[in-house]
Amino acid sequence: MFKPVFASILALAATATLAVSALAAGATGPQHLNLTGQQCLVGKGTTTICVTSKGEETVVLTPTGNFIGDINVTSSFVATDSGTVVASGTSNLHDHALYTGNFAILQEEGIHEVSTVTQDGSTCTFTLDAHITQLDLNTLTGHIQYDNFSFVCV
Repeated sequence: MFKPVFASILALAATATLAVSALAAGATGPQHLNLTGQQCLVGKGTTTICVTSKGEETVVLTPTGNFIGDINVTSSFVATDSGTVVASGTSNLHDHALYTGNFAILQEEGIHEVSTVTQDGSTCTFTLDAHITQLDLNTLTGHIQYDNFSFVCV
């Protein structure tokens, strides 16, 4: 179960980093970041993982330090070993967030994700719907209004 969750967290962290970097460079008003592309990573030995994504992130950093972000992205991956497919999957992610106090408080975040991974003849589907409010990133206190998730393999 950690693989889909970890992948989602990494995707969100990477896009948030890109957004903050773009905004820190002096960008004003809504910024649109293209999340479309393909990248292949060579792993240990003869393993290669290629990820293709299509989507966009829109972010706004206000003069008072509020950050508003909206991500819509679909992605797919294929992992091969010596040219033979050993795993593949897809993911659809929608995330919107509002941070206040210069990223001190996650005022609101809504996440909807569906990911499917096929490996060794099994297909696993991960779904997540969550809504979080008033999360203090220093004390890790806040409210989870709902968090519905499932992880099913067949």
